[in-house]
Amino acid sequence: MEYNQPQKLAPIALLRVFSRVLRALVGNLWPVLLVYFFQINRREDADGNPVILYVAYGVLAITVISGIIRYLTFRWSIDDDALIIRHGVFRKVDLRIPFERIQAIDLQQPWYYQIGNAARFVVDTAGSKSKEAEIWALRLPEAEKLRSYIHERKADVGVDSEGEPSVAAEPKPIKTWVKVDIGTLVKIGLLRNHFRSIAAFIGGGFYLYSQLQDVFETEEVNREIEQIYSVVPKVMSAYVIIGTLVILAAVTFSILLTIFRFYGFNLIEKEGAFVARYGLTSVKTRQLKERKVQIMRTEQGPVFKWAKIMRFKIEQAYAEKVQNRDDFSIPGSPQAEVLSFHKRLFGLLPKMIHPGTSFKWFWFRMTRVGILPILPFVALAYFLVNPTYYWALLWFPYQAFYSYFLWRNQGIAIDDHVLSVRRQVIFEKRATLELQRVQAVQITQSIFQRRNKLATLKIETAGGSVSLPFLPIETATRLTNYLLYKSETAKLDWM
Repeated sequence: MEYNQPQKLAPIALLRVFSRVLRALVGNLWPVLLVYFFQINRREDADGNPVILYVAYGVLAITVISGIIRYLTFRWSIDDDALIIRHGVFRKVDLRIPFERIQAIDLQQPWYYQIGNAARFVVDTAGSKSKEAEIWALRLPEAEKLRSYIHERKADVGVDSEGEPSVAAEPKPIKTWVKVDIGTLVKIGLLRNHFRSIAAFIGGGFYLYSQLQDVFETEEVNREIEQIYSVVPKVMSAYVIIGTLVILAAVTFSILLTIFRFYGFNLIEKEGAFVARYGLTSVKTRQLKERKVQIMRTEQGPVFKWAKIMRFKIEQAYAEKVQNRDDFSIPGSPQAEVLSFHKRLFGLLPKMIHPGTSFKWFWFRMTRVGILPILPFVALAYFLVNPTYYWALLWFPYQAFYSYFLWRNQGIAIDDHVLSVRRQVIFEKRATLELQRVQAVQITQSIFQRRNKLATLKIETAGGSVSLPFLPIETATRLTNYLLYKSETAKLDWM
């Protein structure tokens, strides 16, 4: 293929373009749609008024015309050592992405892309913020060929340390590090936090009930409810049955969502990169070079520990740290495989010790989080002579328990190559990074800390940061000097 010549999109891109235009139009016209549906709910006479039909036809026409224009004007090519993307008529976009700025290339396949054997070609760049550069649709073999071509060209210009001759001479076998079967996904969906799903179902139930009040008030439904009341007490039937149904619905929804999003999750090491492929209806393929790994975070609560499941997340290099929906993470994986992958990245860790955080941090946190929030409730209970507000005092022992164990269970492990930080109360959270990834170390001191010769240490990398609160100023200074020394003496290209 002549990459230096402008190339078109795969025909399946029309569906994606239409959906994007339609979402944008509906997002702008939602007030009109709400007014129309409220009229229908109130049974106002909407017959004979063709305005809504004209609006629908107009939206459809704009969607089709705009989608075709975007499809026909989209072109991509390769110029020297950069990917060129151009599209648009009224609002022209001319994007040039140098290969050395490309962090990763992901191939994503929604269900309708799988039918057409196509994929979205998504490029993570060092300067991307809310969205990445993207070729909307390529045929899958063409997308894989283009990704390999870009990686080869990056190696030619000296960005990658591996060269083609060494790869050809010593091909490394594909190594599978993490593989999540459907049984593990069911456990994850069953054991994860369901409070958000339950709240969503309760809110949706109240909205549905408000829209269908007339139906619930019919005599037939009332007779059915009376039969239930005759078997189960009224309070039990109203709250226990509905509550049970809501919990079952939330758990089922969580299990299905987990399976649909992470079905067939497989993390392999191939040709010097880690590749993760997952998804049922929308298949995603994410690729990450080992040198782009900045921080690996793991999290495990008591329930997941019992089930031998561990959550992990890899933070990679970004010029500007932003929230990325497609972060290199999964809500749970087999514990043994995650620990094995962790050992592959960082080796054996030294023994975890307490970082020396002052116990004054406990009193500082208790004042800020445990005492100040309950003072308004105590004042209300006193001035209104209403003892109900005194229930807020339970917040104090809870925060005392939480703050004490948060202080006691802190840990740090450090040697000549690796730093690992632990925070644990109910959930055990760890963040591990190589010392050569450190880009900056920030020492901050509040007025309280300055008076007590304490400081909070924030260690920043290209992908995230970790903090050590309320260290003695001497310890913080020595640790800062050591980390900066290890970083400055390491010749590392993290971009």
